[in-house]
Amino acid sequence: MTTVRINGKEVALRICPVCQREVLVLITDFATGKRFCHLCHEDPDSPMATVARKIHDHASAGTLDQYPLAERIADLNSKK
Repeated sequence: MTTVRINGKEVALRICPVCQREVLVLITDFATGKRFCHLCHEDPDSPMATVARKIHDHASAGTLDQYPLAERIADLNSKK
């Protein structure tokens, strides 16, 4: 299993149950209980998928500190 270093800690990537890719963040649909990643989300431009994708990309590049919490919240609250 692949890991990424975040703030000096090794964090294991998760396996998406839908597409079997390694990702940092899995999205859970609480209505159905299904879990999936930003790569196989039915709406890849949704705020959830956008934030999950940015977290994954920044963490993989070692630049997660360049995507601060305030920006993540703004992305989650944004409209298409």
